[in-house]
Amino acid sequence: MTLDKSERSGKRRSEPERRCVLSGDTGAKETMIRFVMAPDGHLVPDLAESLPGRGVWIKADRAAFEEGLLRRRFIGGVARSLKQSVTPDMVDADLPDRIDRLLVNRVTGRLGLEKRAGRLVTGFEKVRAKVTSGRARILIEATDGAPDGRRKLRAAAGEAVAIVALLSRDQLGLALGGENVVHAAIMAGGGADRLLCEMNRLALWRGQSLFGALPDMRAEGVRAPE
Repeated sequence: MTLDKSERSGKRRSEPERRCVLSGDTGAKETMIRFVMAPDGHLVPDLAESLPGRGVWIKADRAAFEEGLLRRRFIGGVARSLKQSVTPDMVDADLPDRIDRLLVNRVTGRLGLEKRAGRLVTGFEKVRAKVTSGRARILIEATDGAPDGRRKLRAAAGEAVAIVALLSRDQLGLALGGENVVHAAIMAGGGADRLLCEMNRLALWRGQSLFGALPDMRAEGVRAPE
């Protein structure tokens, strides 16, 4: 078997990058949002990257996107990229809110998968046990959880644990089929890094940050979930 240059050097192949039609910057597609032109002539977000047609991309940055909509830079960028006329009525006014909901849905959907696979635990004591044992990959905190409990679990988390606070107790409860879910932990392996990709994209969209050990979005094997 012949190895290519990247394999001979021991380096991982990089995932393809995309160019933002607003800023012109390039980035890993796991940190960006794809749009396509729907059959009815409206631009729609395609977070799963499954819709047919030529796509255009923006960085996951709600503030920049809203400014681009206001100043019509988004429309101009799409028109240049698709090489066709694009008018304001092709862009729905609720796109920023819709994208936020879609991003949340992708995170909560992945949380449900991890729970069904037996790789997720909830409750302060169970979460603390997983975190202190070194088995946890992600520590999830409800945004409206008590500061004292969040502080104790953060202190127990090791360097390999990513800390995420993006969803409320109600949102976590709906995703996990429980009530008053304040703390959760995702075990290492399985779909943990894929889930982190989705969480990171939601955080970027909202202008927030995750903490701790995050996956390399450009590394081979860390891909956006389908």
